[in-house]
Amino acid sequence: MLLNKTPLARNALKAGTDAGLSLLERRILILADGKRSLDTLAGLLGPEILPMIDRLLRDGYLQRDEEAPRAPMRPGAGVAGALTGLLRATTDVLQARSEQIRAETAKPAPAVAVPADLHVQPLAPSASAAATPAAASARQRRSLVGAKMYLIDMLQLQRHPDAVEHKARIQLASGDDALLAALLDGLRVLQQLTPPSYAERIAIRLGEVLPEQWLPALAQVVATSQVPSSDGAGAPALKLVSG
Repeated sequence: MLLNKTPLARNALKAGTDAGLSLLERRILILADGKRSLDTLAGLLGPEILPMIDRLLRDGYLQRDEEAPRAPMRPGAGVAGALTGLLRATTDVLQARSEQIRAETAKPAPAVAVPADLHVQPLAPSASAAATPAAASARQRRSLVGAKMYLIDMLQLQRHPDAVEHKARIQLASGDDALLAALLDGLRVLQQLTPPSYAERIAIRLGEVLPEQWLPALAQVVATSQVPSSDGAGAPALKLVSG
């Protein structure tokens, strides 16, 4: 499925921040040019954009477009089109550069030739050297700040007063313990305001970014939730994987 921006989205991009869209939502609209699929956009911006794409489709900013015909250029639209194209090209270049850096970082160090008559005593691997690259990358992705930003975005999509109240509570929380409590209360609110499958995805994603020491508290909230999952089997069970 290809995604394309609608005239409403183009007007919103021209209006800038006055349109009421977040920075990530504007990036989605910029990249949705009728040539990129849903999977491509999720690969570029992360899986957390899926709820935003659902909302943009419902609100008329995005449309499903199998073969989007090019609209004739309107007088005076050349500058706006050139700026949009430049921004899209810059985004693609940055993404390609990031992938290149990750690929170069993942390359093994070149082997060093050792003379046959040189005896080297092997060293026992340290705990840090034994850690896998995947585990190190997972630790880098986990942070309380990242969990805070993610849940604020999810609450911002809801127009309910409870969501607005808990979003403000998360923003004003001082200290790790207070912030964790606010995050868990915000998750409970989302479980009440959103469909079960949506709430399940939010809980799983939050478990991916929350620091490991807070995962048991998150699992307890999910286990005690009264909101059934999409298959009717109750709240999802989070896998607490160290990494």
